[in-house]
Amino acid sequence: MDMCTQSNQVDRVVEIKIESDKRFRAILPVIIVVLILLSVFSYFSTKNLDDSNTRPPVAIDYGGYRCSGCNVILITIDSLRADHLGSYGYFRNTSPNIDRFADDGVLFTSAYAQASATSQSLSSLMTSKSPTRFAGSYRLGGHKLDEEKVTLAEMLRENGYITGGIVTNSWLKEGRGFDQGFDYYYFKFRGDTFQPPYISSDRVTKLGLNWLKWNKDQKFFLWLHYMEPHTPYISHEEYQYDPGYQGKFKDSFGAPATINKYKNPDLNLTDEELYHAQALYDGEINYVDNSIGTLLSELKEMGLYNNTVIIITTDHGEEFKDHKSIGHGHTLYNELINVPLIIRVPGSAKIKTDRQVRLLDVVPTVLDILKIETNSSFDGVSLLPILKNEGSENYSLEVYSKMATHHSSIISGDGWKLILSYMELRFEPQKHRRWEKIETRRELYNLKDDPGEQNNLVDEYPEIAKELEERLTELQSIQGIKDDESVSSDSEISNKTKEELKSLGYVV
Repeated sequence: MDMCTQSNQVDRVVEIKIESDKRFRAILPVIIVVLILLSVFSYFSTKNLDDSNTRPPVAIDYGGYRCSGCNVILITIDSLRADHLGSYGYFRNTSPNIDRFADDGVLFTSAYAQASATSQSLSSLMTSKSPTRFAGSYRLGGHKLDEEKVTLAEMLRENGYITGGIVTNSWLKEGRGFDQGFDYYYFKFRGDTFQPPYISSDRVTKLGLNWLKWNKDQKFFLWLHYMEPHTPYISHEEYQYDPGYQGKFKDSFGAPATINKYKNPDLNLTDEELYHAQALYDGEINYVDNSIGTLLSELKEMGLYNNTVIIITTDHGEEFKDHKSIGHGHTLYNELINVPLIIRVPGSAKIKTDRQVRLLDVVPTVLDILKIETNSSFDGVSLLPILKNEGSENYSLEVYSKMATHHSSIISGDGWKLILSYMELRFEPQKHRRWEKIETRRELYNLKDDPGEQNNLVDEYPEIAKELEERLTELQSIQGIKDDESVSSDSEISNKTKEELKSLGYVV
């Protein structure tokens, strides 16, 4: 073979190799995609066999109302007044879906939050710890859930549950402690250039249902926090309760400048404006209720409704000049802390009870229902006897609530309520407000005769007031907090979070 022929053959081999390499590189992405799809298919086809979270047989004890292996869904609806729901006696049909759900479970008419602001109240709800356990970082505007506090999500995850949380309030965003124990935690805030600035209830429900479709074959805990009807109250065309109003709050009420202005009792809304603000608020309730209805309907379609413990509640209520102001986070009157609480356990009694309970009773109740033991200690107790419609009809729990370092309150089992105020809001003309220390103010109410807390009886019944104040002091001493403790340095709020909170009407 001459050199020329040999050279041509080598060149031909090189050309074939180059062409082969080109074809290989062309199909390489397809090969990679196929391998990824095969891996995903292999993972999900074996997941139910290999995953420790795989659902065991659900054991529902219809006689004892305990449900080992049941799922848990916690629904918290921000700023929801109990007395604006049909199931709690409201005159408007704001909540048909929640009302139907209430008819299928246990409705508590005398449930109380441990604070009147989101982060403080939900800290107690998620940990079953009294507000006095949170020390200095419990102050309004600086609260962060301490990492050493064990949450419901952590306890359930330790017991084989996959955990998901979908929240829309900036007090609850990642890094503020409420994401502890969650395998999946979603926070989204649209910003004050949008109305509303938070993602809608429809979106929260859609995200929740998508998460359930991926995780429904495992034991799961899902927390959904809806923002409607929190300020700003936005007008919804399909949910109008004051369609004839044409004033300045026609489309919305509660932008930052508005809500902070009208928290000042010296700057009064007209009767027409106040009525319209409540009509917008009620429309927001109707809007979120529709989303709750979609969620509950889909749970039934997915076959999850009858093996899931479902709880509907809130963080706090909302004031509409009940005590001369608007909003929340500034007092401990009942319009802010007497909250809705509805619990449905598969097979449980369907009752309405006026026994006095607390949001900090939710965690031990859930664990008791699921037959889960834990080394964590709680300030709350299990409500399982009430769910079973057992025990004394007079069974009521002492309620202790606290609002930062501004107010404390205690409600005795027989309905006497003492409020101690150490600070109050001061307003500068038209725009600024601040908390100012005052000589302790005492208010005493008999809630059985005066549920609206309009008749202060502290002078008529000084012995009852003294007894309740001594009990408050005892609780604070036992649980180790002083009312003048400062905010811990790790509870500072970022500038971005401050802007988000301002768009919700907060001053921080």
